[in-house]
Amino acid sequence: MEAGEGNSLLLKLGKIKTGQRKFIGLEFTASSSVAGKYEALSLQWKYKKPTVERVRELPVKVLELEYAHHTRILSDTCCFYVEKHLELLKTADKVKEAEALRSKGQHSEAHEMLNRHADKMLLLAVRSGDPLLLKEAEMLYKQIGLEHQQRSKAAGGI
Repeated sequence: MEAGEGNSLLLKLGKIKTGQRKFIGLEFTASSSVAGKYEALSLQWKYKKPTVERVRELPVKVLELEYAHHTRILSDTCCFYVEKHLELLKTADKVKEAEALRSKGQHSEAHEMLNRHADKMLLLAVRSGDPLLLKEAEMLYKQIGLEHQQRSKAAGGI
């Protein structure tokens, strides 16, 4: 990450081949404000084709932050696309957290945490029909099952 012009940041994503995707999750805090829509983030993609020296810039896309007095909005979920990728990004952290819990001897807590995360992804997959979420949930369930089998063998159960 490098400083760009003005208050901007430049994030270099490396080479992205046709059909490949990379995702970034940004978390920031904002102070309270009067109800209304405010520009929160401006995005612009730049790329250079290998055969051409000139850099192409796509149009700037502005993401808005909406402040409201309606308390019902607090319980609304964000758009599916954002929720999906946030859950996918959380998976690696959840696996690391579970490993840390296991190393402290808290096996049931680690099992429960991974199970809850896999359940959440499975529910999102079923509601949306998204195959990537389904695949990720299945991989987590398999990992949970393998760890359970290993613990059972170590305990002399099987």
